[in-house]
Amino acid sequence: MFKRHVNGKSLATTWDRTFRIGGVSFCSMESSLHSIKPLLVTAPVAIGGVGGSGTRVVAHLLRELGFDIGHDLNESLDDLCFTALFKRQVLWPPEEHVEALQESLEAFLSARHQLVPNGITELEHRQRAETMIEKLVVEDAWQEHGTVSDRLPALQQVGNDKAHWGWKEPNTHIFLPYLLLALPNMKYIHVIRSGLDMAFSANQAQLALWGEALLERPVDPTSPEDSFSYWCAAHDRLLSFLPFARERMFLLRFESLLMQPDLVLRELARFLSLDINDQVRERWQGALRVPASLGRHSEQPPINIEQDQSRLLTQFGYSI
Repeated sequence: MFKRHVNGKSLATTWDRTFRIGGVSFCSMESSLHSIKPLLVTAPVAIGGVGGSGTRVVAHLLRELGFDIGHDLNESLDDLCFTALFKRQVLWPPEEHVEALQESLEAFLSARHQLVPNGITELEHRQRAETMIEKLVVEDAWQEHGTVSDRLPALQQVGNDKAHWGWKEPNTHIFLPYLLLALPNMKYIHVIRSGLDMAFSANQAQLALWGEALLERPVDPTSPEDSFSYWCAAHDRLLSFLPFARERMFLLRFESLLMQPDLVLRELARFLSLDINDQVRERWQGALRVPASLGRHSEQPPINIEQDQSRLLTQFGYSI
């Protein structure tokens, strides 16, 4: 199972090196975020990954298991309230926007779980949500179908305290250090699909939004080479977080899910501390479909792969 692989000795050299992004080492970023006080003891499960990796499949599973993954969702099951509040370039780099991140997270948690901060009234929450939507309209960062104003009804509601809840939004991994600290009981599932296949995906929204920040250079959203470089940078960054939250992160390889669903499902159930009955297991596995795009890079012109990128692919179990 992939989780065992990424926790194995093969990644020791990756963990030992200092990771840098946007001119800031992860050690200094972690230090700057360390003063964050937990907002809530709630234990959500969040799903993220590079767009098009297969996160929707895992979101479907969580719903089968009785998780509330939200109600303001698109066809891909993205939580559009999270999208509106967090999928914003103005929040980069996270360590320099802690106050804005806390504002977004408090509004999101209130709408999904319970009123945060403790003591805020429902009226104050609704007014806060309206103010935030007005701010987001001015910011003009919305990139999805519909409008950011459509999020107001969902953002103004006050969610019930539920034992099993969470969200799916691929961009979650961008803000993972902050979220792990602000929500100390949160668990995170990161779905991984071959970076070579992802280079030829039609979904390059993350490359367009975060590519320049992660790669520290201009990017071309139509370039398979830039897409592959972004995939490598995003997953190299993800691995740098692993030593700090090893028991709270589950790296799920999409290809393993398709080829060994029962094994992956058992590992995931252990991670979530859940029992999955045979009926749910069979129904969910029966719905799995191997996409025609699997292995699509083999039919495309080869991408130039640098040595460190080759090592990263190997660490995740992919051959070149």
